[in-house]
Amino acid sequence: SRRRLHALPEEAMKDNILYIDGFNLLITVESSLSGGFILEGVDGCYRDMASIHGSYKRVMETEAAITLSGKAMEALAVRQAIWLLDRPVSNSGRLKQMILEIAGKNNWDWEAALHYNPDNLLAGQPAPIATSDSVILDGAAQWFNLARFVVGKHVTGALILPLGQLAKNAPF
Repeated sequence: SRRRLHALPEEAMKDNILYIDGFNLLITVESSLSGGFILEGVDGCYRDMASIHGSYKRVMETEAAITLSGKAMEALAVRQAIWLLDRPVSNSGRLKQMILEIAGKNNWDWEAALHYNPDNLLAGQPAPIATSDSVILDGAAQWFNLARFVVGKHVTGALILPLGQLAKNAPF
């Protein structure tokens, strides 16, 4: 599929700039840390079952989710991470500050920005992006499955429902 053709392997992240769909990544990692089910799609992407619809609340796992994402990018040798957050979502400004504070404590080269529609920026981005949003992935020039990498490397006992495998094995 087109998505798989544009997916990047881990080694392609070295010395690269990575644009991140911030809420998409964090909510998936937070869900996995709190014992929520994570859906593995046919495309291999991990997706959470939560939906934010205009509001976001920091949860117990938020700081850990940001830190684990940073450690994962450090292991991948990502040169710079640019977190894009939806400005209309409540608490996005607070989350931006938390992301930048954690980056500062760890000497990570991160930027965080609020946008009214980061999906369009991500879909049109020539540099690698990290999201599991299917609409964005369909337009992405290149993408990395960061949520899967973070959860796979840092979340022991994550509850993964392999929908892709179930679909392949379905009798219809």
